[in-house]
Amino acid sequence: MSVHQSQSSPAKIRTRFLAWLLSMIAMVIVFGFWVIPRLKIETDILALLPTVRGDIATNEAINKFSQALAGKMLVLVGAPHLEQAKQAAKTFADSLQTSKSFSQVTLEQGALTQSMLALYWPHRD
Repeated sequence: MSVHQSQSSPAKIRTRFLAWLLSMIAMVIVFGFWVIPRLKIETDILALLPTVRGDIATNEAINKFSQALAGKMLVLVGAPHLEQAKQAAKTFADSLQTSKSFSQVTLEQGALTQSMLALYWPHRD
């Protein structure tokens, strides 16, 4: 076998490239027409839990808890200094209130929420 026979000619390289290109175009078309219409982004983490068949009370409790949290968002604002963080949080809360995108904006949370946030405190830095 000579050196020239083991190397691909430009025509073979072009043919391979066109085959690859056509397969990529076909995958993009399949993704666009088949995958994207069926794509559902689930933001309710409790909806990802399996339902317990026959245990109506558990399913009702999960649904009630999920509905209580639905539409609520927690945003943590940080800065190098506490006063900077407080000012940034106030500015951000004010902008959310004036945007009318949220029905309720709460700047500071009570003791119950503080205990729930205790999980995040060790990982702030």
